[in-house]
Amino acid sequence: MQTYKDIFLNHDEERFQQYLEDARAGRTKIAAGALLPHEIIRDLEGRRDGG
Repeated sequence: MQTYKDIFLNHDEERFQQYLEDARAGRTKIAAGALLPHEIIRDLEGRRDGG
């Protein structure tokens, strides 16, 4: 997800934001793949500071 996040936001922001909101609420899952736990939490919190 990290790789394509900006592309999704540029091309389909409304549905991507809804997907993230559903993930926050536990209605859907994020396929973590090679993401580390702190990267998933950072993305769900909307932070882009890299930490």
